[in-house]
Amino acid sequence: MMRAVARIDAAAVKRNCARLKAELRPGAELCAVVKADGYGHGADVCADAALSGGATRLAVATGTEAAQVGRRFPQVPLLTMGALTPEDLDAALAAGSEVAVWRDGFRALAGARGRAQGRPVRVHVKYDSGMGRLGNPDPREVLALARACDAEPNLELAGVWTHFATADEPASDFFETQLQRFETVAAAVKAEFPDVRAHAANSAAVFRDRRAHFDMARCGVAVYGLDPFQGDPGERGLAPAMSLHSYVADVKRFAPGDSAGYGQTWRAAGETWVAVLPLGYGDGVRRGLSNNAEILIGGRPVSGQGFDRGIVFQDFAQLFPWRTALENVAFGLEMKGVPRAERERVALEQLRLVKLEKFAAAYPHHLSGGMQQRVAIARALAYNPGVLLMDEPFAALDALTRDEMQRLLAEVWRETRKTVVYVTHNVAEAVYLADRVVVMSAHPGRIRAVVSIRLPRPRDPLSVEFLQYQKELLGHLTRQEDA
Repeated sequence: MMRAVARIDAAAVKRNCARLKAELRPGAELCAVVKADGYGHGADVCADAALSGGATRLAVATGTEAAQVGRRFPQVPLLTMGALTPEDLDAALAAGSEVAVWRDGFRALAGARGRAQGRPVRVHVKYDSGMGRLGNPDPREVLALARACDAEPNLELAGVWTHFATADEPASDFFETQLQRFETVAAAVKAEFPDVRAHAANSAAVFRDRRAHFDMARCGVAVYGLDPFQGDPGERGLAPAMSLHSYVADVKRFAPGDSAGYGQTWRAAGETWVAVLPLGYGDGVRRGLSNNAEILIGGRPVSGQGFDRGIVFQDFAQLFPWRTALENVAFGLEMKGVPRAERERVALEQLRLVKLEKFAAAYPHHLSGGMQQRVAIARALAYNPGVLLMDEPFAALDALTRDEMQRLLAEVWRETRKTVVYVTHNVAEAVYLADRVVVMSAHPGRIRAVVSIRLPRPRDPLSVEFLQYQKELLGHLTRQEDA
């Protein structure tokens, strides 16, 4: 197993783009930004998924990126948004990309390249409405540059655009200032050149204000399933496209107050067990994520007790005496908020599985010990846990009832195929029920052996093979520890 694997869900990129497209006002196009190798997700894979999800254009930052994406998607309109050296410009134009322009010197260079290649260069005039980076901050000069581009026979005026600085900060009113500035400039340009495409919205602006959509939105982080407002992406219908996978390298017991991590940033509030994953800086896990990240095991968050496991103890008192058998079985579903009719249907189905449907209305004191354990098993199975934990559940039963319950549990397992972790001191019970037996030593508990039981089901406790497995397990239990 590799220490760390980053997996990309292209289907999530497709769904995110469909979600963004649905958010845009009618007529506005979606341009998927795939710069920096698709924000580290893989530009080719993500561009393909974005186009399938409703994007009609792509954008990158550099000439090198334009060459890569343009080669893969030659028929898709492409915009290179960043500053370009003459060499970068050549690479972008060779890929068929449109380019950004905000100074007259670069306009002249682009015009010369258009003349040399025999076809006009499509340009987008950039207005710096307040980001303070690339672009011309003077509205009059932006309009003059747009006129100069249109007048140049080797250029084609394709767009006018800007970049928001605080769209992802709801408390900032500077977004409104920038939006108003760009509305004025865009209206002036489009009044003279109505076919020009105005665009300003990034991912945050798409969700923040429909006025910012104009003719096109350039979305980056939301395409990859990140919430542009640093919240829960699921609340906006987005799904992260990247997941980082590793394995549990160790599990350690912590006493109250024990610490873990650089700077002792985490301390155990009580006695607990801690899983250690072999991930670090080299895998992209920043120290800033300390106590600020979520780990999933089996696709679910690790958060203590949960409905992913069912438990059956040996004590008959585990049932609620004031509830009927049906109500006991339905208890877990009730805690999950399942409607009454549905939880009673499921509970009755589980009672039928353990052959107690006729006793659904009976209270625990009306049931024998074996019947109470059947109800406990049905209750543990009712909310469909991934794992069933059973701690000597039949130890207090008489021999005949125990045999009957073992047969019943084997039948239930065949029906449900649940993973069962079963603790027992009965060697014959272990051979009868298990596919694999873990033999433990006494204090301190250590694994002595792991024995696979390769017997067909149902098993015959009197067969020679069955008795041989018993003898093997007893041998492991009784052997002396090495000195």
